[in-house]
Amino acid sequence: MHDFGFVSLDLKHATLQDTGTYTCRAWNKHGEAVTSAKLMVCSEKSEFAPNFGVIQLEEGLGRAKVRKPDEVVAMAPPVFVKELTGKRDVPEYCCAHFEGRVEPFPCDNMVFTWDKDGVELPVGE
Repeated sequence: MHDFGFVSLDLKHATLQDTGTYTCRAWNKHGEAVTSAKLMVCSEKSEFAPNFGVIQLEEGLGRAKVRKPDEVVAMAPPVFVKELTGKRDVPEYCCAHFEGRVEPFPCDNMVFTWDKDGVELPVGE
């Protein structure tokens, strides 16, 4: 999670295989919130089109949590106050970006995962 509760997912150099439904899940001991967005990657003919299908999850979205002495613990379930937004149709080998916003914020005991078509995505760099 980033400043003000924003979560984001970047796909750099999207390929046809990146077409699908992307889902962000946020949960804490009080409950869970889910938001999804569909992405359509459109074929683009070119002489040189490398397969860069790299998924980059923004830092801090993985399951690993480091507890801090001044940790803020949520007393309510998460709620997406801004559903995932972003361009839904992108040309092949271009970037795709989705972002949403979740509350309560700040909340150090909330966990996030992203999946594509029901398969959890690993945290990337």
